[in-house]
Amino acid sequence: METKRTRRAKAAKDTVRRSESPRRQARRSPDGALKDIDATDLSDDVRSMVLQLATRVDALTGELDLARRRVAELETLADEDALLPVLNRGGFMRELKRAIAVVDRYATPAALICLNVDGLKAINDAYGHAAGDAVLREVVARVRSRLRASDIVGRLGGREFGAILWTASAEDVEQKADALAAAIAGTPISVVGHQVIVAVSAGATALAATDSAETALGRADEAMDGARRGGS
Repeated sequence: METKRTRRAKAAKDTVRRSESPRRQARRSPDGALKDIDATDLSDDVRSMVLQLATRVDALTGELDLARRRVAELETLADEDALLPVLNRGGFMRELKRAIAVVDRYATPAALICLNVDGLKAINDAYGHAAGDAVLREVVARVRSRLRASDIVGRLGGREFGAILWTASAEDVEQKADALAAAIAGTPISVVGHQVIVAVSAGATALAATDSAETALGRADEAMDGARRGGS
């Protein structure tokens, strides 16, 4: 026996069906549920439009992937030094901020070294700027060969470089700074047929959770200046 509620529900369904177009009514199954559209129900024009849209979506997806790869390439280029295979100042400062954040969050030790190539102007004046560029490339090669792959090297200025060392204590980084300076000065660099001894001043500091990139760099710079004055 039908209740009033059942009769009202049937009446509502009948009203919906009467208000629908014949095409939509044909898509309903006997129980009243809407059926999925079958491709055979579509006209040739509609199928053509669907295929065109699918093709266009595929093309746009490919263009988007290409644009994303290009943006990633440009971002990488924007962080690289124009002359040397290291980060430029902007890229290095970003990595220094990230290192400080890691120190703060995970209490992982990290440290910073600043290096200054002393006497570069004299080399430029004597042998030309191409010779000075060759000296900088050799300095970078010697620095990177004595650091781990996970450590980060960047160019902070014309003749000044920075290195971020992971899991390094204050004592470790001071020893590493001295070792880098000794490795660079210990072997002459060939410059247009001349063997030139290149001195490097190095300063180091451990990174603290309360640091900003600027304060950490300032401490390393002060230590580097002290090493330069001590060596002069």
